[in-house]
Amino acid sequence: MLLRLCHHKGRGMTLIETLMVMLMVGILAAIAAPSYLNWLHQKSVEDALARVTGAIKEAQKEAVKRGTDCWVNIPKGVGQSITGNCLITGDRTIKDVELQHRKTNGGVGVWKITFGLKGGNAPDSAGTLVLSSPASSGKQLCLVISAGIGLMRTGTFTGGPVKSSECITS
Repeated sequence: MLLRLCHHKGRGMTLIETLMVMLMVGILAAIAAPSYLNWLHQKSVEDALARVTGAIKEAQKEAVKRGTDCWVNIPKGVGQSITGNCLITGDRTIKDVELQHRKTNGGVGVWKITFGLKGGNAPDSAGTLVLSSPASSGKQLCLVISAGIGLMRTGTFTGGPVKSSECITS
């Protein structure tokens, strides 16, 4: 009796082959996950900076447009809301990002930035805001508002105490 080896073309993958593929996918996911999470945290910090900057610029524009004082309140901490009397698009909620600030006048608590009818800010409205992700050790971003004309600049925070000289424009 002659034995023939039969080959079936549509057999599919064996259990061992399937497990090997799953193992390789798992290893690649374990390697990529921390980088992906760090990227997500960094994007949330960048989004928060854009929301805060937008609120401040909106209040400044509305002060000129309305010919009256407009203000924006920026609290410290995580999960805070940026509020103001002239924010026509509403308050901004900043989730999962920590806000730290140092006002030029040295006051504590909520940072109240006030703009006059010509768009300039009050002397006690100047200061530096630092945004960071508490879930990541990624780079911190910052916003500096100068006294008088309400000029703003953003950059990367280099560390140390919260002050304008540590905010490096990129």
